[in-house]
Amino acid sequence: MDNTTRSQLYKYSQRYQEIKPCYPYLHFVSLDEATIELYWSYSGQLEEMGVDMIDDNLQETLNGYPFNMESAILATIQYGNKYPFQSSRHATNFLIKALREGWKP
Repeated sequence: MDNTTRSQLYKYSQRYQEIKPCYPYLHFVSLDEATIELYWSYSGQLEEMGVDMIDDNLQETLNGYPFNMESAILATIQYGNKYPFQSSRHATNFLIKALREGWKP
């Protein structure tokens, strides 16, 4: 590898560190990076509705039901837009149930 390529890679890695999203660490989640990115891509909308994104029960459910994640999140967002949640606990439990039962939007 020549010096030009090495310096370009170094600049790229430095730039990536600057723009890399910084999400809270999910202690109980053992999913691949793409699945975690999908989860955090909806974080803004879910947090506005009151979902506690780092809730321990939610993290455990994510581990058990990762294949339902996107449809459950979309179902939660759709329901939350139509009928606002009463509390943060209500919104989080709704998402947990949607994940476990495989709800579709």
